[in-house]
Amino acid sequence: MASILVVEDDVLIRLGILAVLEAAGHRCQGVGSRERALGALAEGAVDLVVLDWRLADGGCGRDVALAGFRQGIPVLVASATASETEARDVWATAVLPKPFTPHALRRAVELALQAGAFPPLPVMAGAVGSWAA
Repeated sequence: MASILVVEDDVLIRLGILAVLEAAGHRCQGVGSRERALGALAEGAVDLVVLDWRLADGGCGRDVALAGFRQGIPVLVASATASETEARDVWATAVLPKPFTPHALRRAVELALQAGAFPPLPVMAGAVGSWAA
């Protein structure tokens, strides 16, 4: 099964998502902040990100979604506040509106994993035309 990073600042919601996905056979890691999510993505070995859009640390899921996209990782935005337009702006694979049922979560994860992400983008470093390796 897949290795899934769950980014959700509400501990109870995060634990619920983790329980549903682990019961479905996925390997999961849960984090509650933008910074920890970016760190987990930097470590690698993530097949999918399930992402809350508004995080309590003042962060937005935008940076996390873009980091996932750049690495070719599909991102499922699970949020009561993110619009499809916001999700498309950061190349998220799909939006799952909160509240959702365990069945809807499992189905959305399955579809996001099947859809995948667009190919990874190079990361711009410095001036135009200067691309990181």
